[in-house]
Amino acid sequence: MLMGNNQTRDLFFVNCNLCQSSKNRLLLKKNNYRIVRCLDCGFVYINPRAPESYVCDLYKKNKSSPFNYYYNLRKIDRNRFEKLFSEINRYKSSGIVLDFGSATGSFLQVAKERGYLAHGVEVNPLAAAYARNMLGLDILEGAIDRFSYKEDFFDIVHMGDVIEHLPDPLSTMKLMNIFMKREGLLIITTPNFNSILTKIFQVKPEEHLYYFNKATLRKLIELAGFKVLFIKGIDKIKSIEALKFSSTFSSNNIFKLLFRALDYMYLGRMNIKFPFQEDLLVFAIKK
Repeated sequence: MLMGNNQTRDLFFVNCNLCQSSKNRLLLKKNNYRIVRCLDCGFVYINPRAPESYVCDLYKKNKSSPFNYYYNLRKIDRNRFEKLFSEINRYKSSGIVLDFGSATGSFLQVAKERGYLAHGVEVNPLAAAYARNMLGLDILEGAIDRFSYKEDFFDIVHMGDVIEHLPDPLSTMKLMNIFMKREGLLIITTPNFNSILTKIFQVKPEEHLYYFNKATLRKLIELAGFKVLFIKGIDKIKSIEALKFSSTFSSNNIFKLLFRALDYMYLGRMNIKFPFQEDLLVFAIKK
Protein backbone atom coordinates (compact mmCIF):
# COMPACT_ATOMS: atom_id res chain seq x y z
CA MET A 1 0.00 0.00 0.00
CA LEU A 2 1.14 3.54 -0.75
CA MET A 3 -0.06 6.67 1.01
CA GLY A 4 -0.22 10.00 -0.78
CA ASN A 5 -2.62 12.80 -1.67
CA ASN A 6 -4.78 11.65 1.28
CA GLN A 7 -5.63 8.45 -0.58
CA THR A 8 -4.64 4.82 -0.26
CA ARG A 9 -3.75 2.90 -3.39
CA ASP A 10 -3.06 -0.78 -3.91
CA LEU A 11 0.02 -0.92 -6.09
CA PHE A 12 0.65 -3.89 -8.34
CA PHE A 13 3.65 -5.18 -10.27
CA VAL A 14 3.74 -5.41 -14.07
CA ASN A 15 6.09 -7.02 -16.57
CA CYS A 16 7.80 -5.04 -19.31
CA ASN A 17 5.21 -4.02 -21.90
CA LEU A 18 7.65 -4.55 -24.79
CA CYS A 19 9.27 -7.92 -24.03
CA GLN A 20 7.20 -9.20 -21.05
CA SER A 21 10.31 -9.69 -18.95
CA SER A 22 9.93 -9.44 -15.18
CA LYS A 23 13.60 -8.53 -14.72
CA ASN A 24 14.33 -4.88 -14.05
CA ARG A 25 16.52 -2.60 -11.99
CA LEU A 26 15.69 0.56 -10.09
CA LEU A 27 16.62 3.83 -11.79
CA LEU A 28 15.12 6.29 -9.32
CA LYS A 29 12.26 6.89 -6.91
CA LYS A 30 9.76 9.74 -6.98
CA ASN A 31 6.77 10.28 -4.69
CA ASN A 32 7.32 6.76 -3.33
CA TYR A 33 7.05 5.22 -6.79
CA ARG A 34 9.82 3.15 -8.39
CA ILE A 35 10.96 3.98 -11.93
CA VAL A 36 12.71 0.91 -13.34
CA ARG A 37 14.54 -0.15 -16.50
CA CYS A 38 13.92 -3.55 -18.10
CA LEU A 39 17.12 -5.61 -17.97
CA ASP A 40 16.25 -7.38 -21.25
CA CYS A 41 15.18 -4.55 -23.60
CA GLY A 42 15.90 -1.30 -21.73
CA PHE A 43 12.31 -0.02 -21.52
CA VAL A 44 11.71 2.40 -18.61
CA TYR A 45 8.43 2.28 -16.68
CA ILE A 46 6.72 2.64 -13.31
CA ASN A 47 6.75 -0.58 -11.28
CA PRO A 48 4.77 -1.23 -9.15
CA ARG A 49 2.04 1.22 -10.09
CA ALA A 50 -1.45 2.36 -9.14
CA PRO A 51 -4.46 0.51 -10.60
CA GLU A 52 -5.98 1.74 -13.85
CA SER A 53 -9.23 2.73 -12.12
CA TYR A 54 -7.35 5.10 -9.81
CA VAL A 55 -5.35 6.65 -12.67
CA CYS A 56 -8.46 7.12 -14.85
CA ASP A 57 -10.23 8.79 -11.96
CA LEU A 58 -7.50 11.44 -11.82
CA TYR A 59 -8.27 12.46 -15.40
CA LYS A 60 -12.02 12.40 -14.88
CA LYS A 61 -11.64 14.65 -11.83
CA ASN A 62 -9.32 17.03 -13.77
CA LYS A 63 -6.36 16.35 -11.46
CA SER A 64 -4.12 14.91 -14.19
CA SER A 65 -3.69 16.69 -17.54
CA PRO A 66 -5.94 19.49 -16.24
CA PHE A 67 -8.21 21.45 -18.55
CA ASN A 68 -6.74 24.88 -17.71
CA TYR A 69 -3.28 23.71 -18.76
CA TYR A 70 -4.40 22.76 -22.28
CA TYR A 71 -6.78 25.73 -22.53
CA ASN A 72 -3.84 28.10 -22.03
CA LEU A 73 -1.76 26.18 -24.58
CA ARG A 74 -4.23 26.73 -27.43
CA LYS A 75 -2.23 29.34 -29.35
CA ILE A 76 1.03 27.43 -29.01
CA ASP A 77 -0.67 24.17 -29.96
CA ARG A 78 -2.36 25.72 -32.97
CA ASN A 79 0.93 27.08 -34.33
CA ARG A 80 2.61 23.74 -33.70
CA PHE A 81 -0.13 21.74 -35.42
CA GLU A 82 -0.22 24.05 -38.43
CA LYS A 83 3.48 23.30 -38.94
CA LEU A 84 2.86 19.60 -38.32
CA PHE A 85 0.12 19.49 -40.96
CA SER A 86 2.53 20.92 -43.50
CA GLU A 87 4.55 17.76 -42.91
CA ILE A 88 1.50 15.48 -42.75
CA ASN A 89 0.32 16.84 -46.10
CA ARG A 90 3.39 15.35 -47.78
CA TYR A 91 2.09 11.87 -46.91
CA LYS A 92 -1.70 12.32 -46.61
CA SER A 93 -3.30 15.43 -48.09
CA SER A 94 -6.86 14.30 -47.27
CA GLY A 95 -8.77 11.59 -45.43
CA ILE A 96 -10.29 10.62 -42.09
CA VAL A 97 -8.36 11.63 -38.97
CA LEU A 98 -8.49 10.30 -35.41
CA ASP A 99 -6.93 12.44 -32.71
CA PHE A 100 -6.51 10.13 -29.72
CA GLY A 101 -6.08 12.41 -26.71
CA SER A 102 -7.68 15.50 -28.24
CA ALA A 103 -7.41 17.79 -25.18
CA THR A 104 -9.21 21.03 -26.13
CA GLY A 105 -9.30 20.13 -29.83
CA SER A 106 -6.53 22.23 -31.39
CA PHE A 107 -5.23 19.43 -33.64
CA LEU A 108 -8.73 18.55 -34.87
CA GLN A 109 -9.57 22.20 -35.47
CA VAL A 110 -6.57 22.59 -37.77
CA ALA A 111 -7.37 19.27 -39.48
CA LYS A 112 -10.97 20.31 -40.08
CA GLU A 113 -9.94 23.67 -41.52
CA ARG A 114 -7.65 21.86 -43.95
CA GLY A 115 -10.45 19.65 -45.22
CA TYR A 116 -9.81 16.43 -43.29
CA LEU A 117 -12.72 14.54 -41.70
CA ALA A 118 -11.87 14.86 -38.02
CA HIS A 119 -12.76 12.61 -35.06
CA GLY A 120 -11.39 12.73 -31.54
CA VAL A 121 -11.28 10.84 -28.23
CA GLU A 122 -10.51 12.59 -24.94
CA VAL A 123 -10.69 11.26 -21.37
CA ASN A 124 -10.88 14.65 -19.60
CA PRO A 125 -14.60 15.59 -19.53
CA LEU A 126 -13.97 19.35 -19.33
CA ALA A 127 -11.65 19.34 -22.34
CA ALA A 128 -13.97 17.11 -24.37
CA ALA A 129 -16.97 19.32 -23.57
CA TYR A 130 -15.07 22.47 -24.55
CA ALA A 131 -14.03 21.00 -27.92
CA ARG A 132 -17.57 19.83 -28.66
CA ASN A 133 -19.53 22.82 -27.43
CA MET A 134 -17.21 25.72 -28.24
CA LEU A 135 -15.49 24.43 -31.38
CA GLY A 136 -18.15 22.10 -32.76
CA LEU A 137 -15.78 19.15 -33.02
CA ASP A 138 -16.66 15.45 -33.07
CA ILE A 139 -15.03 14.27 -29.86
CA LEU A 140 -16.02 11.27 -27.75
CA GLU A 141 -15.32 11.29 -24.03
CA GLY A 142 -13.58 8.30 -22.47
CA ALA A 143 -10.88 5.69 -23.05
CA ILE A 144 -10.26 4.54 -26.62
CA ASP A 145 -11.15 0.89 -25.95
CA ARG A 146 -14.70 1.94 -25.04
CA PHE A 147 -15.44 2.82 -28.66
CA SER A 148 -15.90 0.57 -31.68
CA TYR A 149 -14.58 2.08 -34.87
CA LYS A 150 -14.67 0.18 -38.15
CA GLU A 151 -11.60 -1.76 -39.22
CA ASP A 152 -9.46 -0.05 -41.87
CA PHE A 153 -11.31 3.24 -41.24
CA PHE A 154 -8.78 5.99 -40.45
CA ASP A 155 -6.22 7.44 -42.84
CA ILE A 156 -4.37 9.26 -40.05
CA VAL A 157 -4.09 8.65 -36.30
CA HIS A 158 -2.48 11.31 -34.12
CA MET A 159 -1.39 10.62 -30.54
CA GLY A 160 0.13 13.73 -29.00
CA ASP A 161 1.56 13.23 -25.50
CA VAL A 162 -0.68 10.20 -24.96
CA ILE A 163 1.28 6.99 -25.22
CA GLU A 164 3.22 7.56 -22.00
CA HIS A 165 -0.11 7.65 -20.10
CA LEU A 166 -1.49 4.33 -21.35
CA PRO A 167 -1.65 1.30 -19.02
CA ASP A 168 -0.91 -1.08 -21.92
CA PRO A 169 0.61 0.89 -24.82
CA LEU A 170 1.38 -2.18 -26.95
CA SER A 171 -2.22 -3.42 -26.89
CA THR A 172 -3.52 0.07 -27.63
CA MET A 173 -1.14 0.46 -30.57
CA LYS A 174 -2.33 -2.86 -31.98
CA LEU A 175 -5.90 -1.57 -31.65
CA MET A 176 -4.92 1.57 -33.57
CA ASN A 177 -3.50 -0.66 -36.29
CA ILE A 178 -6.86 -2.41 -36.65
CA PHE A 179 -8.71 0.90 -36.96
CA MET A 180 -6.33 2.24 -39.62
CA LYS A 181 -6.30 1.74 -43.36
CA ARG A 182 -3.35 0.03 -45.02
CA GLU A 183 -0.51 2.54 -45.32
CA GLY A 184 -2.39 4.82 -42.93
CA LEU A 185 -0.22 7.44 -41.25
CA LEU A 186 0.53 7.28 -37.51
CA ILE A 187 1.92 10.35 -35.73
CA ILE A 188 3.14 10.17 -32.12
CA THR A 189 4.78 12.65 -29.77
CA THR A 190 5.98 11.64 -26.33
CA PRO A 191 8.59 12.82 -23.81
CA ASN A 192 12.14 11.83 -24.73
CA PHE A 193 13.72 10.07 -21.75
CA ASN A 194 17.17 10.82 -23.15
CA SER A 195 16.48 14.53 -22.63
CA ILE A 196 17.55 16.10 -19.36
CA LEU A 197 14.33 18.15 -19.28
CA THR A 198 12.22 15.00 -19.37
CA LYS A 199 14.12 13.57 -16.42
CA ILE A 200 13.60 16.83 -14.48
CA PHE A 201 10.02 17.72 -15.39
CA GLN A 202 8.28 14.77 -17.04
CA VAL A 203 8.75 12.01 -14.47
CA LYS A 204 5.19 12.00 -13.10
CA PRO A 205 4.48 8.45 -11.84
CA GLU A 206 0.71 8.72 -11.57
CA GLU A 207 0.37 10.09 -15.12
CA HIS A 208 3.40 8.99 -17.10
CA LEU A 209 3.58 5.23 -16.70
CA TYR A 210 6.17 4.67 -19.47
CA TYR A 211 9.29 6.55 -20.63
CA PHE A 212 10.59 6.20 -24.17
CA ASN A 213 13.80 6.78 -26.06
CA LYS A 214 14.15 6.36 -29.82
CA ALA A 215 14.99 2.65 -29.56
CA THR A 216 12.12 1.61 -27.29
CA LEU A 217 9.60 3.75 -29.16
CA ARG A 218 10.65 2.23 -32.47
CA LYS A 219 10.34 -1.26 -31.02
CA LEU A 220 6.83 -0.59 -29.70
CA ILE A 221 5.63 0.80 -33.03
CA GLU A 222 7.12 -2.07 -35.01
CA LEU A 223 5.66 -4.70 -32.66
CA ALA A 224 2.24 -3.15 -33.28
CA GLY A 225 2.57 -3.66 -37.05
CA PHE A 226 3.82 -0.29 -38.27
CA LYS A 227 6.84 0.76 -40.32
CA VAL A 228 8.69 3.75 -38.90
CA LEU A 229 9.33 6.53 -41.41
CA PHE A 230 11.35 8.64 -39.00
CA ILE A 231 11.88 9.38 -35.31
CA LYS A 232 13.44 12.65 -34.25
CA GLY A 233 13.89 14.76 -31.15
CA ILE A 234 12.00 18.07 -31.12
CA ASP A 235 12.12 21.14 -28.91
CA LYS A 236 9.06 22.34 -27.01
CA ILE A 237 7.73 25.85 -26.64
CA LYS A 238 6.39 26.30 -23.13
CA SER A 239 3.77 28.82 -22.02
CA ILE A 240 4.29 30.30 -18.56
CA GLU A 241 0.53 30.90 -18.38
CA ALA A 242 -0.13 27.20 -19.02
CA LEU A 243 2.64 25.90 -16.77
CA LYS A 244 0.90 27.46 -13.76
CA PHE A 245 -1.77 24.77 -14.16
CA SER A 246 0.53 21.88 -15.05
CA SER A 247 0.51 18.97 -12.62
CA THR A 248 4.31 19.30 -12.62
CA PHE A 249 4.24 22.74 -10.99
CA SER A 250 0.79 23.55 -9.61
CA SER A 251 1.35 21.83 -6.25
CA ASN A 252 4.93 23.05 -5.80
CA ASN A 253 5.14 26.10 -3.51
CA ILE A 254 8.50 27.21 -4.90
CA PHE A 255 7.15 27.34 -8.43
CA LYS A 256 3.99 29.08 -7.22
CA LEU A 257 6.19 31.86 -5.84
CA LEU A 258 8.18 31.94 -9.08
CA PHE A 259 5.03 32.31 -11.17
CA ARG A 260 3.80 35.11 -8.89
CA ALA A 261 7.13 36.89 -9.35
CA LEU A 262 6.89 36.53 -13.12
CA ASP A 263 3.36 37.94 -13.04
CA TYR A 264 4.59 40.84 -10.93
CA MET A 265 7.25 41.58 -13.57
CA TYR A 266 4.64 41.27 -16.37
CA LEU A 267 6.35 38.15 -17.67
CA GLY A 268 3.57 35.70 -16.78
CA ARG A 269 2.37 35.41 -20.39
CA MET A 270 5.82 34.74 -21.81
CA ASN A 271 6.59 31.71 -24.01
CA ILE A 272 9.95 29.94 -23.75
CA LYS A 273 11.63 27.48 -26.09
CA PHE A 274 14.11 25.05 -24.55
CA PRO A 275 16.64 23.57 -27.02
CA PHE A 276 16.97 20.15 -25.38
CA GLN A 277 14.76 17.95 -27.59
CA GLU A 278 12.37 17.23 -24.76
CA ASP A 279 9.95 15.35 -27.03
CA LEU A 280 10.16 12.64 -29.67
CA LEU A 281 8.17 12.93 -32.91
CA VAL A 282 7.40 9.78 -34.91
CA PHE A 283 5.84 9.28 -38.33
CA ALA A 284 4.99 5.66 -39.20
CA ILE A 285 2.72 3.81 -41.62
CA LYS A 286 0.61 0.71 -41.21
CA LYS A 287 2.19 -2.22 -43.04
